[in-house]
Amino acid sequence: MADNVWIEDLDGKISLILRSDRTRIQSLEQLRQHLKIGKDMLSRIKAGTRKLTEDNFLKLCEAFDTKQKFWFLPIHEFGRQLGFTRQQIALIANSHLPGIDFNSRIRGERAEAIASVIKGYWESYYYSVSRIDKPIISKDLLIIRDVNEDGYIECEIDDSHFRYSGWCFPIQSHLYFILEKTDLYNEIIVYVTNIPDRDPPMLYGVMLCLSGGVDDMQSYPSAARVAFRFLGRKDDIKLNIDMSKINDIEQYLRQTVPQYVEPNDPNLDQTQNKIIKDINNIITPETIPAALRMAWSTKN
Repeated sequence: MADNVWIEDLDGKISLILRSDRTRIQSLEQLRQHLKIGKDMLSRIKAGTRKLTEDNFLKLCEAFDTKQKFWFLPIHEFGRQLGFTRQQIALIANSHLPGIDFNSRIRGERAEAIASVIKGYWESYYYSVSRIDKPIISKDLLIIRDVNEDGYIECEIDDSHFRYSGWCFPIQSHLYFILEKTDLYNEIIVYVTNIPDRDPPMLYGVMLCLSGGVDDMQSYPSAARVAFRFLGRKDDIKLNIDMSKINDIEQYLRQTVPQYVEPNDPNLDQTQNKIIKDINNIITPETIPAALRMAWSTKN
């Protein structure tokens, strides 16, 4: 007896390949006739309640001129090889986008407008959660790029020790950043900030991460107030520095921005001094609610 074949997400894969421009089979009826099976049987096979016979699986590959192994790809890779975007795959195949999605996130033109304001290079400031010798400021580089095909704003953090890559998305009046440590893949960091309403834009909020890895071998869940100062886009930054010995502006920023900053450094400018005052993590007994919140003041 011939073996039966089970293909995950077969219904969605058939929907995708019928809508591609690579096959002479253009409808379910044409596919049914090619397989020489009834409508009820085709419906059951698509729904996964009946397995394909080996003979019908070979006919399926023949109908769409595909190799057998093509049908065993994950559905999003299957669709990508047919030329569809992830968004199109999700709509056609009625499948979720890879990863976590949020119904409440802002999409479309409004998300594009927000991205156009925040795109570029930023300095982030927060009290180090890993140095245990003294209170000191960590200054990292934040790179905010474009909106990707799934409607997320791509971004990256470089803290000189590690890099984190991920996405940013707006919900109501806040931005949510979720980034993963690249190379090691052993940490996720999250920022919740405001959506800028001023020029130059400012971002301020709270971060959630792990402490450890610098002075301490054990890691602990940690939170800290954080503020971001906008450096500009490439063309803006080029106007303010000597480019005669710099070939790659982004590499230059990766080498010069991330560093530790002493809170009482006399070389800090007015904006930096204000930031350092606002990011202290002290919660006094009089603080109500007794929580680490970040309310940005307009006072210097």
